[in-house]
Amino acid sequence: MVFLLVVLWSGATVVEAFTVTTLRGGNTAAAAAARVSNLLSTVEAEDAEAGGVGVRTRSEETSTAPPLASLNRRAVLAKLGHEATSVTAAVVTTTLLAPTTVTSAATVTTTGSGGGGADDVTTFERVIPQADFLAQIATGPVRTIVVTGANSGVGFAGAKFLVAAGHRVILACRTQAKAEAAAHACHDYAATATVAGDGTTRRAGGIAIGAECDLASLHSIRTFAQARIAEATASGGTGIDTLVLNAGLAHGQGETDVVYRTVEGFEETVGVNHLGHFLLANLLVDTVANSKLGGKIVSTASSVHDPTSGGGKVGLPATLGNLDGMKKNGAAFTMVDDGPYDPDKAYKDSKLCNVLFMEEAARRWGTNGGRGSGKGGVTVNAFSPGLIVSSEGFFRNQNPLFSKVFNIATKLFGVAETNEFGGAALAYMAVDPSLATATGGFYDSSPPGKHQLAKHPPSREAQNSQEQQLLWEVSSKLVGI
Repeated sequence: MVFLLVVLWSGATVVEAFTVTTLRGGNTAAAAAARVSNLLSTVEAEDAEAGGVGVRTRSEETSTAPPLASLNRRAVLAKLGHEATSVTAAVVTTTLLAPTTVTSAATVTTTGSGGGGADDVTTFERVIPQADFLAQIATGPVRTIVVTGANSGVGFAGAKFLVAAGHRVILACRTQAKAEAAAHACHDYAATATVAGDGTTRRAGGIAIGAECDLASLHSIRTFAQARIAEATASGGTGIDTLVLNAGLAHGQGETDVVYRTVEGFEETVGVNHLGHFLLANLLVDTVANSKLGGKIVSTASSVHDPTSGGGKVGLPATLGNLDGMKKNGAAFTMVDDGPYDPDKAYKDSKLCNVLFMEEAARRWGTNGGRGSGKGGVTVNAFSPGLIVSSEGFFRNQNPLFSKVFNIATKLFGVAETNEFGGAALAYMAVDPSLATATGGFYDSSPPGKHQLAKHPPSREAQNSQEQQLLWEVSSKLVGI
């Protein structure tokens, strides 16, 4: 089993580290060597053009033989290629070195196959291929859909597909300027002829409306929600049929000395990704429940909430513990479990919060499947759009060089998705008639790079009903509802 680990160094300090994934379609060291060689050649060529950093490689074996240390790239690849029969498993590390000399080395370890995570799932409750995502989005009634984070990445891609399919989309973005620019871009996209191969079903009449909703400010969230409620209650007004909680952020993996915070003082990753959306959903749920088309709430989550998934295994795993950070420190919390600040874990924890919220909201607000008699008719589901490396989306706060190399690596190994894939998946979750009564489900882009959504249970912790309820209660106190 071969893994690729990309590491960014600054002097002798590891700044960024991320395991890409299990290499698929080539489980021998020789095959891995060939693929890594192609990757490194590409990186070297691009770096040479840009006058960037150099590339070095080393390898370690899981056998009892000594590590293949201090060998240059070609020597390592030759070693792996010629002795593939004797190398049962290897880790090839692409290390990006700053001009200064590195005096310490990263520790690289191998892991076996299996583990029970999403990468190992072979049986799913349901599989939806990408070809089906947009097939029905223009066939049903026109819906009014709110999409947060709709000015870039998955959110913008989903919004433009929905507008092109004739729906009324409210693009909730951090600033009014970003929202209006995105709305204009959606109209421009909808006005074009069908793009060959995009699979989009077009329908005239789509509307894009930009509106400010800064999820790092509870005041901004309340202002946005009040405007939507006023629209719904006005004579002849339009309510909300689908609420898509999509916006998200993550801070650089090495930024441990600076904790970014929201206006109210929450750690920003959990504050935006979970608490901001939690408040917005609670403020708008009655409006969504009044939809004559069947109200829907969709949360954009991630498979990294599961410690057994490929990305979830890297670094500290997602876990909220007993929510001691929130309970003890209130709005001043840094980590939900009160551990030391780790931006990577904070992101994973925020995605775990998204799934815990989805489960509890489906129980409280739904009427389907014996989930209670809450707000009536609201379905709540979550989906993961997959690993998407984009400077304008989730990776906008990451080290640019890290994003560049990571993008090349994920594409090379066939595990990456695109904003268009994620946006099409968002559109599917928001309006597809096959999900009219489905609720409480996690739809994952699994296996990685297979261009499909697969419904399967979320992580073990995400299924903990007591934790779902506790997070709801603690979150309610923090946002003041």
